[in-house]
Amino acid sequence: MSVDARATASPAAPASLPVRDDGLDAVRRWARRAPDRLALVEHARDDGRWSWARLDARADAWARALAAIGVGAGDRVALLAGTRAECVALLHGALRAGAALV
Repeated sequence: MSVDARATASPAAPASLPVRDDGLDAVRRWARRAPDRLALVEHARDDGRWSWARLDARADAWARALAAIGVGAGDRVALLAGTRAECVALLHGALRAGAALV
């Protein structure tokens, strides 16, 4: 995790809170910057080439699905899965829903 240099300006001011760059928004940024660029490859599947746009869309779909069943900020989501690309989307979706992974 990196902290923006602006975060150390004044500890008392609200604007001085750390700016998080923990990767959660990285998929969204890449989906906007290069939507068709290859994000990950799942070699075991014929359709295993995932663009940033596809990964972002699947993460959003997982976030909506989790929110629809009541998962939100502070909840814990267990991820028991293999190495499929869909797991990466689920991971990002759970984090977008505000949950922690366990």
